[in-house]
Amino acid sequence: MSGEGEGIVITKPGGWQLDHIGLAVNNLKQGVAKVEELTGAQPNLHPPEPGAPFQSASLKIGEKSFLEILGPNPSHSGFHPLKSLLRSMPPNELTLWFWYVGTDNFEKFEAKVVKAGRCIENKVAQDDPGTRGEHSTYLRGMIGPGFAPVYPNAIQWKTPPTIEAKDVPMCPMLDFKVIAADKSAVAEFFQQVGISTSHLQQSEDGKSYLALTIQAPKGDIQFKSEARKVTNMGVLKTCLADLLGACVCCPAWSLSLICNPCIAARLMPIFSDL
Repeated sequence: MSGEGEGIVITKPGGWQLDHIGLAVNNLKQGVAKVEELTGAQPNLHPPEPGAPFQSASLKIGEKSFLEILGPNPSHSGFHPLKSLLRSMPPNELTLWFWYVGTDNFEKFEAKVVKAGRCIENKVAQDDPGTRGEHSTYLRGMIGPGFAPVYPNAIQWKTPPTIEAKDVPMCPMLDFKVIAADKSAVAEFFQQVGISTSHLQQSEDGKSYLALTIQAPKGDIQFKSEARKVTNMGVLKTCLADLLGACVCCPAWSLSLICNPCIAARLMPIFSDL
């Protein structure tokens, strides 16, 4: 699927490399309504991909860039770490959680990432266009190790998202910033793989952030959230809380649950994919 490209990071019309950026919500219907209330623009709701634990809506912020609103898929049955993480998002809040760059050859871009000392994790090939072509098809993955939102995810589109349709209203992107606790380390990696550092800033408070400003019918709107790393232990505790309907706040209690044979049997298949 990777094709003939060179593994470059694609620059979009307007000079941005941002392919799309994600707002995470714990309830997609409510999240979409909140974005529409805030901006005055109606996001485009997409049918869930086959078997996906998430569902999304999108708002066009550039000719080939979009703001994705990502929430748990209400029709998904069973347990999944991503669904648990989305369900754990603060109620009635819009959390700027991740961003993507596009590439013309995923495998060659991955080779650049590895050469620069990092890796690609959680690769997903979405090859099902649906019965009416309602689903985009792509190959995507997360720049790891682990999930650190100052580093983007990467995607190679096979068929583009429907948000690129010309009749979809647009809320133009005015600014995008990655505010890093350690700008020099992030900048060095960006330069090695071909990601622009023009939107990269040094944090003044020791924390990292993602920030996006768009021009909406109701005026200029800024989204800004702390870019917190997600650790394996953090995912484990979130999934346990979701599975058991409890607040998992004590490491010792968490360990005792993991050591329970019945619970461990349910968790092992889940975390083998993390």
